[in-house]
Formats: sequence, structure tokens, C-alpha cells
Amino acid sequence: MSAHTSIQLIAFDLDGTLLNEQLLFSPRVVATLARIQKETAIKMVLATGRMFASALPFAQALGFQTPLVAYQGGMTRETAQGYPLTHHLPVPLDAAHALIDAIEPLQMNLNVYVHDVLYTSASDAISGWYANLARVRPKRVSDIKHHTTSPPTKMVVIDTSADAQPRIDAVKAIAAKIPGLSWCESRSGLLEIMHENASKWSAVQQIADRYDISPEHIMAIGDHENDLSMITQAGVGVAMGNGPEHVRAMAPYVTGSVHDDGAAQALDRFVFGQ
Repeated sequence: MSAHTSIQLIAFDLDGTLLNEQLLFSPRVVATLARIQKETAIKMVLATGRMFASALPFAQALGFQTPLVAYQGGMTRETAQGYPLTHHLPVPLDAAHALIDAIEPLQMNLNVYVHDVLYTSASDAISGWYANLARVRPKRVSDIKHHTTSPPTKMVVIDTSADAQPRIDAVKAIAAKIPGLSWCESRSGLLEIMHENASKWSAVQQIADRYDISPEHIMAIGDHENDLSMITQAGVGVAMGNGPEHVRAMAPYVTGSVHDDGAAQALDRFVFGQ
């Protein structure tokens, strides 16, 4: 199979795509990304649900110098010194307050991200679990609405219980009644709530426009529901084998799992024609 020589930009999800559960890049993935940097002119971009401060060390470890898409597309910053903000589409403040009020009776664990600071109402155990995942220490507060004084870039409802899905679905029903919101599940038990126009794809397109790259020349690789906007609209859209069945069903191409270096497999196929 010949390479897709028309690929000019590749957008990567991070967790479950390039990073495994131990938050590590495999040697094969690192080597393949380094080969692309050395042998091609292809731009490579991280598009993650992580907050910018959490995602930046991973971008730096890979040597990516392109803008970094964070918060499911709610924010893009440069990775150069000073990290200039180039795109920000936060949740409207009135919508954020309405959601906080509406889910309070459900006693859900809630994260709110304001000015790249994470405030949480979660228990010590859950906030500690999330801190290990995000590698950012949250600020635990008793009144999260009181600390949401500016439009938050993103809000996340966390439920790690055995019956999480019905409770997550209840929050979706609440969010659907509040104008200005969109949402997606980034992994089991995590419901991410953003501005209604925020998505990974819209943020990636803005970066592509800077380099005069059209959608048909973009490749996107991701593993979960929050990646579908770019997997389904990029010229080459690839779902990881470890992704949910409905995500794999909607993707034009499916590669191996993160444990099998699926991202590297896809790059070998579509970039190098192997």
C-alpha cells in the first residue's frame, strides 16, 4: 500500500492513543514520531482533553513545537516561551452556574477549570486519582460555584461508581436543557462539558488554516468519543483498537490498540506506506 503523500498535518489524541495507562509513550511510537519529524515536513499537533498545563510536558517530551489543543478544543496555546493564547472558547458563565446548581442535588463530583487552574468538589480519594491522571494538583473547594467567577474553559463530572452510566446520563439530560453547552465522554465515568462550539476538530482546523492546510490533507488519530469530531472529518481518520465499539464503527479506519502501538501502525501505513 502506498503512502498518503498528501498528508500535511497529523492531529493526535493523547491518552489511550499515544499514551498508555501508565502515562508512557512506547519506544516504537516515539521512534515513529521522530522519523516523521526527521524525514517529512508534516506538522504534528496534540489535541487533548487535558488542561494545557497537564498536556504541555508531553508535547515538550515529543519535541512538538506546534500549537497545542487542550480542553477538548476549548483552548489552544503556543508551546513557545510564554505560551501565548491563540484560541479560547469557554463555557458561558451563566450556563456554568446553571449546571452547577442543577447537578448539586445529585451530589456528583465536579471539576471546573478557570484560567488553567483546576477546582474540584471531589472527595480526597477521587481528586487524588484525578491528580495522578492529570499530573496537576487540583484545588479542592467546598463551594465550587463561588470559585467559578470567570467563564470556565471546561467542566468535568466524575463518577467512578459501579452504576456510573445512569448518573452520567442524568447529567447529560440536565446539560441538554441549558443553552450554550456541549459534552462528550472522554473515558468511562468522565463527562466533559464545554462551550457548544468547542471541539477538537474546530481547533485543529484553526491551526491547519494557519499553515494553509485543507481538511483532506489532515490525518487524525484518537480512541474515544471526544475524538470523533476530528476522526470523522479529517481526510484520514483513524480510531484506536482500544476505543469503544461505537467509535470504531464510525471511523473510516481502525488500527491496533495502544498496547499494540496502534498509532505507530497507522503512521507506518498512511505516512510511510508500509
